[in-house]
Amino acid sequence: MKTTARLIIFLFALLLACAAALAQSAPRASRTSRKTARDYQDYSAMSIDTASTDPSLVMSRPDGLNFYLEGGLACLNTKMTWENGYSERHNFCGPALAFGWRFKNKKGMKKLQFDVSLLTVARKNTYIFEDSSTLTSDATFRAVPVLLTYSYCIPLTANRRWEMRFSPTAGIYTLRIHETRSYWSDSNAWNSSMTSQLGLDGAIGAGIGVTGQINKFFYLDFGYRFLWVSPINFAESYVDVGPLAGYFGSIDGQFTHTLTLSLGWKF
Repeated sequence: MKTTARLIIFLFALLLACAAALAQSAPRASRTSRKTARDYQDYSAMSIDTASTDPSLVMSRPDGLNFYLEGGLACLNTKMTWENGYSERHNFCGPALAFGWRFKNKKGMKKLQFDVSLLTVARKNTYIFEDSSTLTSDATFRAVPVLLTYSYCIPLTANRRWEMRFSPTAGIYTLRIHETRSYWSDSNAWNSSMTSQLGLDGAIGAGIGVTGQINKFFYLDFGYRFLWVSPINFAESYVDVGPLAGYFGSIDGQFTHTLTLSLGWKF
């Protein structure tokens, strides 16, 4: 978890540095043009930094459709409880991608998007029994949330350079597990591996995030999402090698927590 947190902090700092560099490179008004405008009180002739005054900074096109594409990192924390009562907590991480549409009406600025994440975590446990025999379990979990998210955006600055979003979401959550077990004793030794069926269940939740506009075409987004996942039942599993019984059982409903850090492109 410490490694994941450090990675998020590092990426966030790096993206903020890029945003600051891009913001500083934006053209600014010259002192001469400002002085001339004041002398003649011709405010329409003033050369003003568009990035700091344009109310449509969040929109790549003032009129028409405004689409966007996001890519970044997602880290999901969850506690999985199996049907036998055994619980294990995991921190999944992986790439996240979103495609959406931003629009505005009399009630404010809104977004509607599809997002998908490919999240992976590895787990290894070793059990030593009273007769000195050992059993090693090495498993890889792959989760793929596919969600439809609606966001209501609230400006934090007058020009919407920064805004906060509230994002209810719903969709599906898939999980697949591949496990390898190795057993050793004085009289016996074996290796087995098996892969679960694809667990497919519903998910619903909500999120909150902060978006910083770099310019009319790029932005940064940092968000948190709470997601409840319905119970996952693995009806059967596929035995790949060895004598391991091909059955994973089921996982109770999960309460997941996800942090995302993304760079977006508006077009």
